[in-house]
Amino acid sequence: MQGVNGGVASLVAVPAEFGININHRFQPGKRIEDVRRIFEELLGWKADYEVVDYTPSGPVELGNPLLRRLIETGLELRPKQAWTDVAPLRRAQGGGGELRVGGLPAQAHQEA
Repeated sequence: MQGVNGGVASLVAVPAEFGININHRFQPGKRIEDVRRIFEELLGWKADYEVVDYTPSGPVELGNPLLRRLIETGLELRPKQAWTDVAPLRRAQGGGGELRVGGLPAQAHQEA
C-alpha cells in the first residue's frame, strides 16, 4: 500500500477501515522496540498497526580508516541534518559504510 486509503466508495463518510503507509526514519541506535513505543504512544491503543519493514540505521563508523584519513586532512566532521535510506541500501548491498562529503542540506532535492 502506498499513501492513504479507506472506504469502499467515494461517498462513504466514515469508512470501516482506513489505511496509511508511514515511512518513519530514525536516528542511529534506535531499535524496533523504540519504533513500536513511538507508534503506541501516538495511537493510544485506539488503532492497530503493522511494521512491514524495519531496517536499523547505519552505524556511525568513526573508526573507519578512510574517514580517519579525511579528518586528518582537516575535513570538518559534522552530524548529518537529515535522514536518507542508507540503511536499506546497506542491507541490499550486503553491508558497508556511508560517508557524505560536501553539499548543503538546504540544497537537497532542489531542481538544478
